[in-house]
Amino acid sequence: MPHIGFYSGSFDPITHGHTDVIARAITLVDALVIGIGVQDGKVPMFKAIERIAMIEAEVRELTANHE
Repeated sequence: MPHIGFYSGSFDPITHGHTDVIARAITLVDALVIGIGVQDGKVPMFKAIERIAMIEAEVRELTANHE
């Protein structure tokens, strides 16, 4: 049975702290799901689609050597 991790946040924008957590997590789990949440009462700086693109760009290099 695979170990699946879940990391959620607003990632508005993604920070070095976020990428550090992701880098550590991918060494501990078989798959990591990143969930972009909505914080009630907070007006986001970036649209969800923009945050997804930023996350993909940041983690592409981290995951290059992982399945």
